[in-house]
Amino acid sequence: MKRTKLALKTTLALATAAATLALAAPAQASTTASYIGDGYPNSYNSVHCVQTLLNDWVTNVAGNSGARVAEDGLWGPQTKGLVTYFQQVQSQTNPSIVPDGIVGKNTGNVMVYSHSQPCYAYIPTYF
Repeated sequence: MKRTKLALKTTLALATAAATLALAAPAQASTTASYIGDGYPNSYNSVHCVQTLLNDWVTNVAGNSGARVAEDGLWGPQTKGLVTYFQQVQSQTNPSIVPDGIVGKNTGNVMVYSHSQPCYAYIPTYF
């Protein structure tokens, strides 16, 4: 009897969780976020997101854990340098990426693709 009640409660909890996830709206990136880099507003959140996404990329994709930047939300030469490096690597397979050290919509598209949803609102993209 206890097993049946536990199974019923577990099934109900899983069904509720699935329904909640199904009703959640898909994450949207930002088509109106400001560019990030020299000469742009560079909010703390936008720069922090860029730094976080770049560090994730360096660790998981580039395989170079030594090229990380501080996730301090401040735009500076190290962050710009890592953005430029990211762009240089990406431009080898994506001609829309220009290694200019500025996070615009093309670079933003590549950065947020299958990454951290909280950053979607701060990174400029086309979608």
